[in-house]
Amino acid sequence: MRLLNKLVLLTVGFFTLLGCAQQPKDAKATTALPTAIEEINSENIVAAITAKIKHFDEEPLYYLRIGKENCIIEVLVNDMPVYKSYELSNLASPLRINGSILKSGTQTVTVRMYPVGDLIKEEYEYGETITQLGDASNVSIRVIQLDKQGAMGLNDEVELLEYQSPTTDANGEVFAGAGLPFYEYTFEFYSKVPYDL
Repeated sequence: MRLLNKLVLLTVGFFTLLGCAQQPKDAKATTALPTAIEEINSENIVAAITAKIKHFDEEPLYYLRIGKENCIIEVLVNDMPVYKSYELSNLASPLRINGSILKSGTQTVTVRMYPVGDLIKEEYEYGETITQLGDASNVSIRVIQLDKQGAMGLNDEVELLEYQSPTTDANGEVFAGAGLPFYEYTFEFYSKVPYDL
């Protein structure tokens, strides 16, 4: 047993010596940093990182302004879900959609409309269950573009397109999908982005 202990001790000692017997690294090689990095400290690190970000001449941002009446909706951009609203309320802020735009060109927006079901009964404590879309069901979507380099205020918005739910009358007041339990429509717009994913 003592022989086995001695062999284990010798083996551990041998590997320990091998680990310590490595050639010393040149001290200058391990601590030498490029001049730009040596000047980075806790006060300027954000500015240093920001300076390395590549910017394009144009960095457009695309948004949807969505309004709906008498329906609940789902919105997809290029078959990717970007918005679901299963409430009576409307979206107040514009919805950024750049994450669904993979390259410049024609983009497809799909709108799925559903009846409100029991939402009116639950919200106002009267009414009946609505299982079909009505004549007044409507979704309006405005496609907005902003330049990321600009001030990005309301005055900087460029409206590319406004699209309303299809209607059947000349005045545009009777929804084309009235009486249906589900309605889906699609429209397109053109966008130009500085990337191709």
